[in-house]
Amino acid sequence: MLTPSLPDIEHWLETPNVRPVLLLMAYDCMPGRGPEAHAGWKRVLQAAREFEVHAIVSAGSYTALERYGETNEVPSAAHFHTPKMDAFYPLFKRLPGLPRHNAIAYRHWQRLAYRLARELHRKHCFSLVHQVNESSFREPGFTWRLGIPFVWGPVGGTENLPVAFLAGQPLAEQFRERMLNLSNRLSLRRHHVKIAAKRAAVLLAASTTNQSDFERAFRRRVELLPETAVDSVCRPETAKFRARGPLNLLWSGDFTTRKALPLLLEALANLDPDVEYRLRILGSGPLDAEWKELAVKLGVERRCTFLGERRAPDLLAQLEWAHLFVFTSLRDTSDNAVLEALGHGVPVMCFDHQGAGGVVTASCGIKIPVTHPGHAIAAMASSVRSLAQDRSRLIQLSAGACDRARNYLWPENAARMTLIYRSFALASRAGQGTA
Repeated sequence: MLTPSLPDIEHWLETPNVRPVLLLMAYDCMPGRGPEAHAGWKRVLQAAREFEVHAIVSAGSYTALERYGETNEVPSAAHFHTPKMDAFYPLFKRLPGLPRHNAIAYRHWQRLAYRLARELHRKHCFSLVHQVNESSFREPGFTWRLGIPFVWGPVGGTENLPVAFLAGQPLAEQFRERMLNLSNRLSLRRHHVKIAAKRAAVLLAASTTNQSDFERAFRRRVELLPETAVDSVCRPETAKFRARGPLNLLWSGDFTTRKALPLLLEALANLDPDVEYRLRILGSGPLDAEWKELAVKLGVERRCTFLGERRAPDLLAQLEWAHLFVFTSLRDTSDNAVLEALGHGVPVMCFDHQGAGGVVTASCGIKIPVTHPGHAIAAMASSVRSLAQDRSRLIQLSAGACDRARNYLWPENAARMTLIYRSFALASRAGQGTA
């Protein structure tokens, strides 16, 4: 990566009428429309403070942004575009046996977006292009062909579900997860992925797991930058932690195998009757009925409340109530709910691996070793028992959660991205000056 000296940056910033032009490929881009779309919006917003930004987004995001701009202020330096769809795109989206948002349709969208990017580059002469999202490494798009610095990431998606935790799952689920693990290894060897990684001036990984996987697969330096962040950090509210009564546990996620809520339910079933707790479960999915039946079977249903579909406003409201956020996911690049919990001063219990394992520390939560389901269940039960009896520790962890979350604020995240933008904008300006 080209890195300008500090005096060069200061001189460039003080030069009037200089506003480099950037291209951001942000398929999902809209405030409040899920973590990925919100992250895309934040990256455009932050870049537009210092640069002229053109963002190519999906048709759905483009329509939503038009509506958003009718009642909200959008930076004048941010310009949004969406590629014109051809006859093939809707056909790819409706292919039988594939999800509504499938890889074939998305790759075709990237081809169409690249055509638009070339037209815009001829008109605006971009200093660099940044492939912002979607954040999976499987589809880097085609803008690395533009002949300008290509920034890719933060990207993830290399995480594998630990095989030991497949025991007891239906055979179909075991087969599916094993195939996903295999797909991760094979996808890293795909030609278009390897060439994009080779051409990238900067490759950003969303977690330490992704970073080590990419460095091993692509044999190059990979920078680390979280794919998401929080907008603000609350001051610790110690009153709710001092109050006597049950320990308030909050779980949030999709009702799918990899989210592994049953491990927490099993742990709670192993607690002595005198350990007081309440569990609120936010989410929905294909395993809804099965997990509710399991809560009844284990005898914990009286202390569990299933709140239904997971939405951002509901999560924030429940964090005001919670003493501990429990994140049992066995396969995740990251989860915005973990950062939101820390930002609200709520300690986190999670597995010591992948995205969450890199975010949560001993000062702000409890990390469960990823060894065997039985060991994990016992460790969760022991941790819940300990925290239910030691409110002073909860208070310490709450303060630590706020301190930790300050490292994941959007301005901090964007500042690191801006330094990358500046370095290439400087190089581009220098090249134009000597041309």
